[in-house]
Amino acid sequence: MENKLFNIEIIFIIGFFCISGFISGNPMPIEVESSFLMRENLRLSAMGDIDIVIEDFNNNITAYDFGEIGAGLIDEVYSKPIIYIPGMIAFDVTEEDFGQNEHFAERMLGSGTTKIGNNNAISGSLDLSRDRLKYYSAIYGYTTSSSKTINDTLTFCHTFGNINTAMRGGYEFYNSETKNFYGPRTYRANIIYGEPSSLIKLNNKHITLGLAYKFVKIKRQFETYKTPDFYSFHTIKFPLIYSGQRLNLGLKSDYQIFYNPDDSTMNHGGLFKVQARHKIQSHDKYVSLGFLSQYENRNVYYQFGFIDKVKRLEIGFGISYLNLLGIQYQHKINYYAFGYTGVEHFNRINQGCEVLFANKQIAMRFGYSFGFASPKNCIYFNERESIINAGLGFCPVNAKMKIDFAARLKFYRYLEWWYTEPGFGLSFYLTRG
Repeated sequence: MENKLFNIEIIFIIGFFCISGFISGNPMPIEVESSFLMRENLRLSAMGDIDIVIEDFNNNITAYDFGEIGAGLIDEVYSKPIIYIPGMIAFDVTEEDFGQNEHFAERMLGSGTTKIGNNNAISGSLDLSRDRLKYYSAIYGYTTSSSKTINDTLTFCHTFGNINTAMRGGYEFYNSETKNFYGPRTYRANIIYGEPSSLIKLNNKHITLGLAYKFVKIKRQFETYKTPDFYSFHTIKFPLIYSGQRLNLGLKSDYQIFYNPDDSTMNHGGLFKVQARHKIQSHDKYVSLGFLSQYENRNVYYQFGFIDKVKRLEIGFGISYLNLLGIQYQHKINYYAFGYTGVEHFNRINQGCEVLFANKQIAMRFGYSFGFASPKNCIYFNERESIINAGLGFCPVNAKMKIDFAARLKFYRYLEWWYTEPGFGLSFYLTRG
């Protein structure tokens, strides 16, 4: 019976890979600064994004989720869905002085994970997104901009017992077209990336030490310029994970080298991140305390075609009950780039809950978050922000299937303007039961 189920699972995964183009579920090499769309985990989105204190299938303190290295895949196969397909849309309904500001975005993601034999695992996903924006500019007049992104990656992992090795590689294509008073303009980026990684498990597998090297090469070209630009990022990752019965702790340190062909210089940067969750248990009930701290000083390539030297600090903590009810606080500090001087601060409180009905087959989720920045007229943060979240989850008994729905209504003030942005998401899981 187990072999039959294994064969069915392999057929699902191979068929999905053929359709999707072999992709992994880890973050894209291009950074997307905007939070216009909801996150791909719709359960966490509906619960107000309380990701510091709430655990879910892609939000664990492990080498694969927290450490973001492929070598941790095989240890988490059975906690991941066989197939996961979420879709999200969002749009802007803000009325402005010069007419309606039109912004519409959509994203479709498909991912799959399975184990091949006893010592191998494979994971992939396909990420498609589209964004359309129309607005009025005093300099450029009425401007329309549209972009499309396709991300394609494959992760393969093999274990030798206490030592895992993995290889991840992929391709991403980004295309945008802008039209205004000065005419049309096209921008394209072709990106290839690869990441070999390895880890070793110590102390009866309670401690995991990882090492990965990630290479990203970007070919950037504007239609007005015939000669493309080439950029390369080299990142070495060092995750350290402790997994105990009550305490999960993750330490992650990244060292980055960025080659800038504009001035033929090598720029150095890095990231350091700490996250912990501690359970306080009494009989069959428990409370979980969460903590997160992250500091980064590195170069980031954004979808819009420019590279920014970011320097930011984030600290957060919170508490949850039975992984169903939680509240957390985050404080973010961003240091100016592009020749500006100064510091911006942003404070946010997130809270959310999940209520289960019908023998845990139906879940109702609610969340709310409120944030504010200082000083008022910030560049990186919204001056004021209020987000209302809600969602439903369906998990029929013995169906090995889950369906999640999430809705979000976001109000925020930025540079003396108030904006209203609703968003929706729907996802489908095929689980292992």
